[in-house]
Amino acid sequence: MEQWYRESYNTQKERTRQNTIIYSILGVLLLLIILGLILFVRKLHIDRLQDMADIESLNNDLQVLKERNEHFRKACNAVIMDKVQFLHQLSDSYFSWTDEEVKKREKRYGIQTKDELISVFRQQLGEIRSEKRLIISLEEAVNSSNDNLIQRLRTEYRNKLKEEDFSTLTLLYSGLSVKSIAFYLRITEPALRTRKTRYKHLFEENPTPSSEEFIQRLSNGDSSLRSE
Repeated sequence: MEQWYRESYNTQKERTRQNTIIYSILGVLLLLIILGLILFVRKLHIDRLQDMADIESLNNDLQVLKERNEHFRKACNAVIMDKVQFLHQLSDSYFSWTDEEVKKREKRYGIQTKDELISVFRQQLGEIRSEKRLIISLEEAVNSSNDNLIQRLRTEYRNKLKEEDFSTLTLLYSGLSVKSIAFYLRITEPALRTRKTRYKHLFEENPTPSSEEFIQRLSNGDSSLRSE
C-alpha cells in the first residue's frame, strides 16, 4: 500500500511538473504573439506615416512635369492630379496640426480626426495605385515628346517584357524621381534600381533598332518630360 501511495504521489508530481512546463511554454508563445501583433501594428502605422510624407515627392514631380511639358499638360488626367494634390493636402494637415488643434477637432466632430484622416488617405492612395490613368497619361506624353518611345519599346520587346515592366519603364522615362516611382510602385528604391539594371542588361543582350536609345536614356537618368 505504501508503495502504491508513493508511486501515485510521484505520478501526480510528474503530471504537475509537465503541466507547469506546458503552461509556461503556452504563456511564452502567447506573449510572443502579442508582441508580434504590437510590432506589426506599429510598423503598419509607421508605413502609413511614411506614405503620407512621401506623397509630397510625387505631387511635386507631377507639378513640375505639368509646368514644363506641354505634352504632359494635355495628356495628364485631371482626376489623378486632383487626387494627388488632395493627398498632399491631407498630409500637410496631418503633420501641421498641433495637439491643441487635434483636441478641438475631436471634441467638435466626435471622432479621432487623425485616424480618420489616415483612413481617407489610405483609401485615396489605394485608388491611385490601382488605377492605370497616371501610367496612361505618362505613356502618352512620353510618346509625344520622344518619337513614340514607349510604343517602340512595346513593339521591339513585346515578347521580353511584361505589362508591369512597360509601366515601370514609362515611369522611369517620364522624369519622375526614383523616390516618387518607388513610392507609386510600393517598392524600395534599391529594388527599383535593381529593376533598372535588369532592363539595361536585357536591352544589351537583345539588341533592336532602338535598344541603344533605351539604354542611353536609362543610363543618363533621362528626364524626358522635364527637359522640354
